[in-house]
Amino acid sequence: MPSSAPPFPRLLLWGHILVLLALALADLATGALGVSFWQEGGEVARQVLLHLRLPRVVAAVLAGGSLALAGLLMQGVLRNSLASPATLGLNHAAALGANVCLILLPWLSSLPGATALCAFASTMAAAFLMALFARRGGFSPESVVLAGMAMGALALSLTTLLQCFAQDTQLSAAIFWTFGDLGRITLGECLMLLPPALLAIAFLTWQRWPLLALEGGDGLAASLGIPFSRLRLAALAIAALITAISVSLLGVIGFVGLLGPHLSRAILGGQRKGLPACTFLSGGALLLLADVLSRLPGKGILLPVGALTALMGAPLFLWLLLKASRKAPLSSPWN
Repeated sequence: MPSSAPPFPRLLLWGHILVLLALALADLATGALGVSFWQEGGEVARQVLLHLRLPRVVAAVLAGGSLALAGLLMQGVLRNSLASPATLGLNHAAALGANVCLILLPWLSSLPGATALCAFASTMAAAFLMALFARRGGFSPESVVLAGMAMGALALSLTTLLQCFAQDTQLSAAIFWTFGDLGRITLGECLMLLPPALLAIAFLTWQRWPLLALEGGDGLAASLGIPFSRLRLAALAIAALITAISVSLLGVIGFVGLLGPHLSRAILGGQRKGLPACTFLSGGALLLLADVLSRLPGKGILLPVGALTALMGAPLFLWLLLKASRKAPLSSPWN
């Protein structure tokens, strides 16, 4: 951050980092087996730490941060504080792809990575169709939101119909995948989450002023010579790519893209400096918190991470709806 930046956002950025580190340590220490290096059997604890818990922590930080950045992009270019990968149906599209592979193509689902690949393909296909329909509607924010909601509803209904014809084993696998799980990813697969996150941060940094102009409306952006349709399409493509990679590796994790940006904006107040970085850290912290909570019951009980993030996000979504009903349109997503 430049030296001319006010100290208040800088302190808040460090606060985000400290909270993230604290939750990461808590996540590493949570579980049936202790991770102390000084206890008897420390080698076993180190293996559990390095091969089971560390990948979960890295995946939570990268996936949670990436999904939060996807939500920030969507909320900014659509000028809608309710926009996120979950509310625009991309998560439902990923679930549809996974269910098609598990239920209709069981021979394919037995191949390593096939279910994840189908989820990725269906998410990108839904994003393409959403952009296609929105383009016919002039690519306005309203047309994008409506197209996304329609695609999400269609994907959810098709998923439900597919599960009606599934066998018990197929249904349990589909439901387990739909819940979201951090325990199946490896450190090598975690690296796949890094490029889209860096791409989103770079886009938000380099296109900062055009994005701020787009906040004032398409008319203002056009008067300044900004190709707002292409800018909106590029932002939504990056958000869709982030969502596709995250859910294809971890399953459906909802509402982090809605919670992360709003949490950072609430902490930063009217400050825009450091918003992308703080949003990434907030998203990672939220998913780490959900992972810690998922293992608190003990006795071999592991709660689904995706259900916990939805439990945290649903009240915020309802509050935003109430806020929108009192004040229209919604307040600027960048503030």
